[in-house]
Amino acid sequence: MPSDVSEINSFLKEMGCLFVKSNVIAPAAAFIDNIETESKITKQYYLCPLQYKNDVVFKQVKDEHCFYVDINASNVIEFDIGGLYENDEQLHRSRLYYVTAYYDKTSKLTSKENVFVKWADKLAAEFKKRFLKKYSDATSSLFSADSIKWCVETKAKLKEGGLKLILQNS
Repeated sequence: MPSDVSEINSFLKEMGCLFVKSNVIAPAAAFIDNIETESKITKQYYLCPLQYKNDVVFKQVKDEHCFYVDINASNVIEFDIGGLYENDEQLHRSRLYYVTAYYDKTSKLTSKENVFVKWADKLAAEFKKRFLKKYSDATSSLFSADSIKWCVETKAKLKEGGLKLILQNS
């Protein structure tokens, strides 16, 4: 929920996260101080521990003048912020996603550094413990307290394979 963003921003900073935007004009413009000021515009960020800042790999989109984060080659966690967007009738889920191993250009399986994987695992576990709760037995999805409150107040129903909650009259 939009009301969760400030606390999530603070938590991620406490966990040592740098915030990285994708689809930027230049890689140097990708690093931002917080997600709170841009969360209404940007819905996806990458989280990176400080020691890996210089190792974030950017790829340029062909025929365009923008760069995106290569999640396979970088020690980053993708953070989709979710929330109410497009309209206030659909609550999209958020997610933390990271790759622990990938196939490189030579088709060799390459594992991420153990230090990064432990950091990512800890961040995901602490995020879950601090922000997420089970709402109903009908789903394995977890929700923030403000999301649960919104669901109860609006009588929203889970739709599209659990990707979003939609008001009943939508």
